[in-house]
Amino acid sequence: MHVPEQLDERQLETLKRLVCIPSPSGGEQPILEFIETRCQQFEGCRLVRQGQDRQNLIVRKGTGSEFGLLLYVHVDTVPRKEGWENNYNLQRDIGADRLRGVGVYDMKSQVMIALDILERATIPDGVTLTVVFSSAEESNSAGVQALVDGEGERLKNGCHLILSSDITTYRGYECDAPKSVVIARRGNLKTAVTVSVPEGHGYNDEAPNAPDAAREMQNHFFEQFARAERTDKHCGSECLRTTRLHAEDSDYASLTAEASWGFRQWLVPESTVEEAFRWQQDCAARLAETKNWARLGIQYTLVQRSGSMRSYNPFRTSPQDPLLQRIVLPSVDRVYGSHQLAGGLSTADTNVLADLGIPIAEVAPIGGDAHRGTEWVSERSVARLIAFQHDLITHQIPFYLRERK
Repeated sequence: MHVPEQLDERQLETLKRLVCIPSPSGGEQPILEFIETRCQQFEGCRLVRQGQDRQNLIVRKGTGSEFGLLLYVHVDTVPRKEGWENNYNLQRDIGADRLRGVGVYDMKSQVMIALDILERATIPDGVTLTVVFSSAEESNSAGVQALVDGEGERLKNGCHLILSSDITTYRGYECDAPKSVVIARRGNLKTAVTVSVPEGHGYNDEAPNAPDAAREMQNHFFEQFARAERTDKHCGSECLRTTRLHAEDSDYASLTAEASWGFRQWLVPESTVEEAFRWQQDCAARLAETKNWARLGIQYTLVQRSGSMRSYNPFRTSPQDPLLQRIVLPSVDRVYGSHQLAGGLSTADTNVLADLGIPIAEVAPIGGDAHRGTEWVSERSVARLIAFQHDLITHQIPFYLRERK
């Protein structure tokens, strides 16, 4: 099959418009309004703004009940920082096969692809395409959570496969030869810890001050974690990190009485946030008992963080899933020549979508420097991704449905 090497003028113009609209998390309404206006011009599209704050735009095309495909993208980006080389405009470097601009890789190129599919793809008989343009992925996934909470049952009943094009693979870079197909992502648990010790004169060296007690707990966690660390074929290893320790210096010669910090524990599939939090609680309790903290008057709190610091369960789609094997991978092989199954090191909205129990596959373009002032995406890779999605919808899904009859 013929696979274009570059974007056509319509695609480039759409991408340019998207990049020119700033859409940091929390400020997505202008770009959602642009997408909504554009989709209203496409034949056969049915639009719904969903969520308490209208943070999702759901567009459906086709009326079939034999197969439902959910195509998912997020419209928000990280905000541009002072001194960044990129701005809110699209720059094209043909010699280097790079398109540049704020959010062009994560993930306005993929938003453009979704619009191209809605405008140009003929949805086969028996098929319904649902495209979700969501928000707040870069902060706390509030958009996709609203989608799951408000539309979950309808999606479970009507969608058979979720296709995302969000970035990241096992090694942190997408690959087109063979093409990376992400079927799993790590999750994470974010906790906040505070340790307090009784006030007193600094000469009392029987008990640690708060920073010493904090470091004692951190070291204990790392020692215990090293014994229990798990690895995954697609997602690599679990890991444990700490945030900066905060402790105000005491007045005079008194003990420093309070210290706080955070843990971020990365989880591989088969782990859960609930299980990891229980492990942290048990780990802290064992340390406190061993070191007689109660007798010394040392107290601690360990809580799971929330809001913009939410935690995510990991997920995995089975490599043997029939829709992966009979729909996604044949189209990937036809467009890219070959494939490799991979896992994502970072979390994304698909970690939340996995709660729906629908198989997920992620096929993304090649790019780099996400969340940085030199962010770029390969134009050739974006063109290939368009060809892949068109092939999957217009050729492979109908072929699968005919085979199944």
